[in-house]
Formats: sequence, C-alpha cells, structure tokens
Amino acid sequence: MKQLRTFLIALILTTSASVKAQYFEIDYDPDQFVLDIATGLEKIDTESAKKLAYDFKALWAGSKITNAQRDTIILITKNLRERRLRTRPYFEYFFTYAVYAINNTGLPSSDYSSLLRASLAATESYGNRQLVDFFLTLNHIFARGKLYSSNYYNVTITGGKISFDYSAPVIEELPQVEEEIAYEDEPIEEPIEDDWGQEDDDTWASDDTWATDNNDTWATNDDWATNDSNDTWGAFDDNSNNDGWDSWEEEDQSANNGPEREVVVPAFISRDVDNSQPALSGPIIKFENVSFLMVTPYDSVTIDNTSGALEVNTKLFVGQGGEFKWPKGIDLTEEASAEFSDYNFKVHTPYINAKKATLSYPSLINVKTEGDFIFKSVRRNSQDERHYPFFRSYDNDINLEIPGEDLTYRGGL
Repeated sequence: MKQLRTFLIALILTTSASVKAQYFEIDYDPDQFVLDIATGLEKIDTESAKKLAYDFKALWAGSKITNAQRDTIILITKNLRERRLRTRPYFEYFFTYAVYAINNTGLPSSDYSSLLRASLAATESYGNRQLVDFFLTLNHIFARGKLYSSNYYNVTITGGKISFDYSAPVIEELPQVEEEIAYEDEPIEEPIEDDWGQEDDDTWASDDTWATDNNDTWATNDDWATNDSNDTWGAFDDNSNNDGWDSWEEEDQSANNGPEREVVVPAFISRDVDNSQPALSGPIIKFENVSFLMVTPYDSVTIDNTSGALEVNTKLFVGQGGEFKWPKGIDLTEEASAEFSDYNFKVHTPYINAKKATLSYPSLINVKTEGDFIFKSVRRNSQDERHYPFFRSYDNDINLEIPGEDLTYRGGL
C-alpha cells in the first residue's frame, strides 16, 4: 500500500510538471510578452529550446522586426492559446521559424510580414493536424535548410535565395477541430513524430556556444518505396520489353573484318508532349538559383542551379531549369547529365518525372537530345542493378559511339 501511495504521488508530480511545461501564463503587453514566451520555451528543458528562447528575446528587442510584425506575432500566439494548443509542438514550431526566418535565411521584411500573415490565417482556419504540418514545413526550410526531412528521405537546400509570397487564402472553410490532438498521436504523413529540440541536431548557428547533439529523429517511417523490388526500366510502359528500344545487335563474330551492321529503331514517344505546369496558390516559398541534395538510404543525387516555388499546403515544388547529374557507381555514366526545362515534384517523395529534359552524354553521343527523364529512389540490395535515373529520347536518329565495340547504333535512346 505504501509503495502504491509513493507511485501515485510520483505520477501526480510528473504529470503536474508536464502540464506546467505544456501550458504557461502569457501577458500580451509587448514588454512582458517576450519574457513570458521565453520562460515557456525554456520549460521544454532542451538546449535547442533554451537557445530559441534566448534568440527570440534578442530578436524581439532588436530592430530586425517592426512593431506591426510584433503585433501579428502576438495575435498568432493568442490564437494558439485560445485553441489550448500545447507548447510542444505548436508554440515551439511557430517561434522557431518566426526567429530563424530572420536569423538564418535573412528573409526580407515584406516577405516576413507575408509569412506572419499566412501563419495568422492558418491558426484561424486549419485543423490541428494541418496546422502542425504547416508549421513543420516552415521549420524544415527556415530553421534547418531542408525542403523536406524524415528518417528515410532528406532534401537539403544549398545556395541561392529564398523568398515568401502569400496573396490568397490559406484554405477555404476548413473544419475546426475542437479537442486538441496530443503531440504523440499526430499521424500526418511522415514528419509529425518530430523530435525538434530534444537535445537534437541544433545546427541553426554552429558558431555560437550553445551545446548541440546529433540525434536527428525527425519524422516517422515513410512508405515512399515499399516493396518496389520488382521495379523495372520500363515500369511506366506495359510493353517495354517488346518496343525494340534495346535492339542492340553485335557484329557477327564469324566475320570480324566485315562491314559494321546498323540498327535503326523508330521513335518511341512523341516530342509533342504537354509540359504545362500547375498554378500555385496560398502560401508559397520561392527559390532562386538553389541546389537540392536528395538523399535516401539507397541514393544520393543533386539538382543544381534550379529555381521555382513550393506550395506549402500541398508540398508541390514547381521548378524551372536545373541540372541532374547521374549518381556515382553506375558504369559509363560519369559524364551523363540531364538539363531540366519546366518540371514539378512532390517534395516528400523521391520521384521526379521531367518532360522535355535535355540529355548530355559526351562519351556516347556527340549531340544533346531531348526526352523524358525519370528518377525514383527504390529499395534494393547493394548488388541489384540500378534502374534509375532513366531517360528516353524523342528522336529516333541518334548515333551512339560505343567505346571499344565494333558496333554502330542509330535510333532512339
């Protein structure tokens, strides 16, 4: 009985401490507001949360944000409090990107105002799951330099310029969620089981003195390539084994000194393809001359010098230009690359299908050729053949120069 009483007392104390950390008093007078928010964040009791509290106080006291922007931050906080949303993840996520969009990204003041207006609209109309996903996407970009991040797939942003645009409603008539969804139970797509701030990979400012840790466990398992071991080169073409594209004919070995044989293959796909891109709306993050490093357990590839925009609500990126180089480890592709025209992809999935891409492959062809490009990261063993990246040309009169082979090939690629 005594042991049970001791256990109950300990449980009550632990629960009380947790509730205290999740809900804290806020005075909306600007001078007291900053202190109350900093105190609430510090109660999370991680190094990154303590650093966030410190950086927020410095930002609030400085000249990088305007009084109108401070007022909007207070309104957003009121909405979060009125909905009785927890400190983690909601307050922590919001204040993280509110601080580091300025400190890390150097977002222009007008763009920062748009970011805050979009955030205010989201707190007024989004359900809890949509709101935390919205906050998390902005955290990925502004605090961590990631277009997307999970345990199994990361897209890192390097170089270039980032801006923010918001000129349309975040969403129309979204149903309100009355009861709070516990942080532990948020099942949106992959990223909701995020360990932001739990003594984790605090890489916001590596030149400061705040302690950091490298346990990055953002997100839960994603199923972007479950059971894809049967994936084939012609996965998008049911008759790919009979289309004649792989009709390589070696020279008759009984006549090594005879004339070369030539194989002509008809074009497989039409050059007249629709490459129009979807129009974006709502909160949009724009990128200019950036590079993306896409990493999964099976692939590591880059898109260099691309521009475009991310629709935050749908995670759809619509891009213009950029160069994709074939990854290392694929024989005879060291010089191969594809230059994109207009393209789009869902950033939470390692799959790109770019129409009207231009292939450069100096070791095999002496001219550039246009066609469809596909990249998909799929589960495979280390000894398995890699089926992607994949390119299929629009032209059927390409001459291939095959090093070390008595073979001429003319046709589609």
